[in-house]
Amino acid sequence: MPFRILRGLAALIVTLALVVGTPWLLVLIGRRPDLTPFPEVLFRPDQGQLLLGFMTLAGWLAWAAFTVSIVAELIALLSGQRLRVHLPGLGAPRSLAAGLLVAIAAMVPMSAAHAEPAPPAAAAPVEAKGLGEIRAAVDSGEDQQAWLRYTVERGDDLWSIAERFYGDGLAWSRIVAANPQVTSPDQIDVGWVLVLPDIPDPNVAREPDLPPTPEPSAPEARPDPAVAPASPGPARAPAPTASTSAAERPVESVEHVGAGNATPADRIAYATAGISSLTAAALLGLLAARRLTQLANRPQGRRILHPSAPAQHFENALDQAQDPLTLRTLDLALRALARHYRDAGEALPRLGAVLVADDRITLEVDRIPARLPVGFHADSRHLWVGIPDADEMAEEWEALADEPAPYPTLVGFGETEAGELLLQDLESLGALGMEGTPELVTQALNAFVIELCSSPWNSGQSVLVVDGDAELAEALGSPLIEIRDSVEDVLVELEAETQPRRAIGGEEHPRDLRIRPEFTEAWSPRVLVIGSALTDGQRRRLLRLTWDSHLVVIAADEELPTLRVQASPELSDLPNARTFHAQLLAAETRKHLLEVLTVTDSTETTPAPWWAETNGATVHSLAARRAAGVTEEPAVDSHEPVLHPEQPEILLVGPVELVGARGERPARAVRQCVEYAAWLLENPRATATSMGSALLVAEGTRRSNMSRLRSWLGADEEGDRYLPEAYSGRIALHPDVTSDWQRMQLLTVGGINRSSDANLIQVLDLVRGAPLADAAPGQWGWAEELRTDISSFVRDVALVVAERALARGEVDLARWAVNRALNAAPEDEQLLVARVRAEHLAGNRSEVERLSLRLARSARQLNIDLAADTVTLLQEVLEGSPRARGLG
Repeated sequence: MPFRILRGLAALIVTLALVVGTPWLLVLIGRRPDLTPFPEVLFRPDQGQLLLGFMTLAGWLAWAAFTVSIVAELIALLSGQRLRVHLPGLGAPRSLAAGLLVAIAAMVPMSAAHAEPAPPAAAAPVEAKGLGEIRAAVDSGEDQQAWLRYTVERGDDLWSIAERFYGDGLAWSRIVAANPQVTSPDQIDVGWVLVLPDIPDPNVAREPDLPPTPEPSAPEARPDPAVAPASPGPARAPAPTASTSAAERPVESVEHVGAGNATPADRIAYATAGISSLTAAALLGLLAARRLTQLANRPQGRRILHPSAPAQHFENALDQAQDPLTLRTLDLALRALARHYRDAGEALPRLGAVLVADDRITLEVDRIPARLPVGFHADSRHLWVGIPDADEMAEEWEALADEPAPYPTLVGFGETEAGELLLQDLESLGALGMEGTPELVTQALNAFVIELCSSPWNSGQSVLVVDGDAELAEALGSPLIEIRDSVEDVLVELEAETQPRRAIGGEEHPRDLRIRPEFTEAWSPRVLVIGSALTDGQRRRLLRLTWDSHLVVIAADEELPTLRVQASPELSDLPNARTFHAQLLAAETRKHLLEVLTVTDSTETTPAPWWAETNGATVHSLAARRAAGVTEEPAVDSHEPVLHPEQPEILLVGPVELVGARGERPARAVRQCVEYAAWLLENPRATATSMGSALLVAEGTRRSNMSRLRSWLGADEEGDRYLPEAYSGRIALHPDVTSDWQRMQLLTVGGINRSSDANLIQVLDLVRGAPLADAAPGQWGWAEELRTDISSFVRDVALVVAERALARGEVDLARWAVNRALNAAPEDEQLLVARVRAEHLAGNRSEVERLSLRLARSARQLNIDLAADTVTLLQEVLEGSPRARGLG
């Protein structure tokens, strides 16, 4: 008889003896303690009856604790660990109960509900066998050679393996039945090779009499290569290690890619295919500016729109892929070059390619200046700057942000064979045709349009799109971009502009004129992007325009000097014979980018979950008045939030911290551990796969940091870990682990506008700064929705407190509430308006004037208009009354 059967029978006997035999024995030999007369009985000699009575009582209590533990563990086992009953103080009996039940379950056949497991991602199982058939197949060797072998990795357990391959953790008994070396279901070792019954090994040919596995449909298995990513999005992402290159793989959904064995670099490359690390940084800057505008215009009690989960994952991948330091270094280097040539009275060199490597940026130019600009190095044909030296040049280059950009048509083309990011100045090329399949040409044109409308040095020029991707162009929402219907109409317009430009410009090249601030706008180039082939007449007219007026043309035309576009691993090449892996905006990337751009440009809002939609009156208790002397500036004051260090708490509203942990703070990866804890708190009962996919981390890194976090959090008084082992395959923090954000929500249950002043003041007490204040680029990308929600929530709380305080004449409380919220929502118009009202009520005219100027300055920076109500208020407090709006 197998050992697991003997072990299971022994566990069953012990369980029955403890649950059934213990009460029988207590009834048979025990006795109830007789305490009469009390308390005299405690002070006279005992003949053993009192001791036996207390032992009987202790026995009943122990039996009750064990029986309750058995019931709780049985509920958890039958629910697949989805229902966990928290029993404080019963850690020891629960551990014993869990071990006994697991041993019993190991010898019990699976129920019919779990006899047909779900197929894994890699291969569909053949017709499932029962446990008896599996054991017979193992004994005879039948079918066993065709079953998949899986090597146990660190952190694996039978439940998680079964959930991964069968879709059901309870199928672990099938694995035990097929592997005699597993003598204990809760003990497997790293390196073991487990046979997975009914999961076919794709490397073993099937017998002819077995039913063949259905072939997947063509669109799923082998999509058109046109929609495959041309190259990894990040400029420095490691190449995929699998046998099939990233360009040859199908572009799958983010969820599917994350569920496989892809590395983080693979997943980022899939999610951002066609977007370089520099463009990712530029796009994130665009999205951040749009969200600031949305938050500024958000009405009280409303919530801005957020993208779908796949689109949010795409945005997270952009955050991981971005390289903001190199983007800023390249932008400032180009502006520094322009200022240097202008001040020296020299003409700007013609810029060819720009190569971005890990440690330096190289510019190919047709001549080198007599004296090099600060921070530059040179040889006979190249200028370069070291990226690590950017910090040293920051002070020297700080004043360059307002300098004109000399090469506004610089765009990324892809990645060289050496792994460098390749950019090319389109103005130097003049006219560029495109040769390739229609799908590849469209994807290349889309990548160009995105860069032309998002890079920081691409300001000023106009982009005319004809027969292109109008939907994407409109979503970019750039004032630089125009969508035209006809090449002929554009030609007529451009030909009309040529003569006056030639007459004024003379012999000077437009790039030498545009680096003079007074000429920058007038001499910015025009880029014509045409998604169709040209006629001979159109081609001649366009070439003449590129020679006469320095128009830039990119067209899906093979008769112009041609860029030959091919999908990786094939190399594309420019007319100058330079080869590279082309940057192509993959279909999946375009879909997610389009959604993110559309959502962040929307003025629509939805009801906020923290706001009660009611017109009914609410009773609020009066809060104690705050001390006078609160300054206007929203610096973090000395009023600290009330913390509960006896339980772990994650602080998100301000610099991110983990307080109240019971274990030792890890020596490394502290910020990552806190981010993991916050993610788990916002995504309870997640799987390891979904966690790795969302955070875009390697499984080894995730496991190491989870181990650090588990040790850091420690355990409660009953010995229950605050981060338990995920035996069910689902990861969840202990119920006592919380965050300041969750406490804020608990304080406002029922709605902010229906909460008491005391509770709202407690909420503002918890504000220590902006949400996730110290999150670096590449971290917390998954938490953008969380960040904007916290900021909106705090702003709404402060507005309610300020409004109530001003109604009672409590100016100091209104000031304090607004200043606290300005930490979380800097320069918010409605908060500043509340401050204006408070200072006006206090008779502080100088502060009213200062705040009014601050409001106007903030609106200009965001490129938005002040609300009509704000303008009216400012006229009232500064001029005494609103200005007349009409003649009547």
